[in-house]
Amino acid sequence: MTNHSEMTAPTGWSAQAPQLRAWTGEARLFFGVAPTAAQQQQLAALQGQFPATVRTVALANLHLTLRFLGQVSYAQALAMCQQLDDLLLEALAVGGPVQFTGTEPVAGLPRDVGSPQNAGSAHSDTSALPPLQLPQQQPQRQFHVRLDTIEWWAGPAVLCLAGQVTDPALAALDHRLDTLALAQGLAPRQHPLRPHITLARPARHPLPLPAPVIELIGRELLLYHSCSSPTGVQYLPLARWPLIQQVNGAGSDFQHT
Repeated sequence: MTNHSEMTAPTGWSAQAPQLRAWTGEARLFFGVAPTAAQQQQLAALQGQFPATVRTVALANLHLTLRFLGQVSYAQALAMCQQLDDLLLEALAVGGPVQFTGTEPVAGLPRDVGSPQNAGSAHSDTSALPPLQLPQQQPQRQFHVRLDTIEWWAGPAVLCLAGQVTDPALAALDHRLDTLALAQGLAPRQHPLRPHITLARPARHPLPLPAPVIELIGRELLLYHSCSSPTGVQYLPLARWPLIQQVNGAGSDFQHT
């Protein structure tokens, strides 16, 4: 059982649900994590070896998808954000009120997402949405995944750097996000989670290249919006949550980074 007295709130963390700006209609969303700047450069170096005929993914768009959500209303997104907030609040309970600092709205959101005039629309009413039913929660810990294989997936026509789910913390997060999505009536996932970062799309054939090894640590969960722009698709973060790191040491079982 988790000892809540040994949990601390990450500095600067704030509840995401009140910060999520409203939109009308539906937005194409997914949960994921981002590589570090150094890992982005490793991936860019690999992309530089691709033939000129291969369309590579922009550096800013490189990410590891955890749960694709599809077309999501503001009410559904807000409910998932609130539930993730509640899980983190429970995990970080320390016997007294936890103090949070506000965050600035995410810059660069597309016009159809985050419009302040939509904040009072019917889409923000979550009263009719089913509550999340989960057993007693454990804190969502950071996870590790090793990406070390270049793969070509013929169906979606992508080249990616892929790995396997070997960390129980990643498996737990995968299950948690899937439960959140299903509770909001979103479509079941079509395939089990196969961790990967897409490097090129479309790609019509495999490339015989040596793969770099990316040791990705999931320190922060992000909710992304996939939107179209004049320069192509962009993946913009709408909300983020820190993941807890378990450490060995006297006085505390967990710390934040």
